[in-house]
Amino acid sequence: MASYKPNGNKKSIGVIIVTIVFAIIGLAFLLIGYWNDVIPWMKTFGIVILVLVSPILIFVIFKTIIKRVKEMW
Repeated sequence: MASYKPNGNKKSIGVIIVTIVFAIIGLAFLLIGYWNDVIPWMKTFGIVILVLVSPILIFVIFKTIIKRVKEMW
């Protein structure tokens, strides 16, 4: 008979990795656009990426903090 083994949180680890990569890309675009007057669209594009990624980052940080607090109790 086949046995069921739950995968755990592989999906959330993937979401965290992709989110962090996009946040780094957004930050890089923001910094390049801020210091470069030739391509000002990079600053705007970096801000857009960071705004799109921020809800996921906030959710992941919130879940991590709540998990740590529950472990303390």
